Amino acid sequence: MQLVGLREKMRMGHLASQLETVCEQAAKRDLAYKEFLTEALATEWTGRHLKGVEARLALARFPWIKTLDQFDFTFQPSLDRKVVRELAGLSFVERAENVILLGPPGVGKTHLAIALGVKAAEAGHRVLILDEMGALPMTREEASLFFRLLSRRYEKASLILTSNKSFVDWGEIFNDQVLATAILDRLLHHATTLNIKGESYRLKEKRKAGLLSSAPGPKEVTPTTN
Repeated sequence: MQLVGLREKMRMGHLASQLETVCEQAAKRDLAYKEFLTEALATEWTGRHLKGVEARLALARFPWIKTLDQFDFTFQPSLDRKVVRELAGLSFVERAENVILLGPPGVGKTHLAIALGVKAAEAGHRVLILDEMGALPMTREEASLFFRLLSRRYEKASLILTSNKSFVDWGEIFNDQVLATAILDRLLHHATTLNIKGESYRLKEKRKAGLLSSAPGPKEVTPTTN
C-alpha cells in the first residue's frame, strides 16, 4: 500500500503536511528507523494537540487570550502568587473544585480567569468561565437556571467565576436571599476564593498618561474563609 494511502487511512493529515521536512531532517541527522518513526508520530501528535487546543479556545469564546506570564503580580501585592501557581497546575479541575475571583473592576480578575482557562484548554479540558457575576441583577428565571447549572456541576466539574460583589451582596444579585444562600452553599463547598484588593490597571494607565492626578481609594471586597 502506498504511503499516501496509508496516511489517508490513518488520518494523519498533520504529518502529511510536514513529511518532507521530517524526512529531510531525519536524513541529515542519520536517524535510525525507530527514531524516525518517533519523530513522525510526534509531528502528527503535536499537530492534533494544537488543533484541539484551538478548537477548545474557540468554544470557550474568550474575548481575548491572556496568560499568567503576562500578569503583573507586582501591581497586585494582595494576590498570593503561590496560590495562583497551584491553581495553574489544574489540580482543582481534577478534584472538580471551583475558583472564585473577587475584587473591584480592573484589578485583573478576568485576566487571571482567562489565563487559567487557557491552561485548562491546553491540558485538554473544555472551559466554562462566568465573568463579572452580579454586574447586572438576574431575573427569577435566570437565577433559577444558574442554580440548576451549579447543581448539575456540583462535585462533577469545575467552574471559574469572577465578581466585583462580595458574597453578602449576592442576595441582591438573585433578588432572593434564600436562593443566594443555596447557590453559595454549592459554589463554595469545594472552592478556592481569591480576594484581589488594589487599583485598577486601566486607571494606572490613565495616570501614566497624565489623565488622572491621584489614585481613588479601591472598593474593598469582604474577605471570606472557605
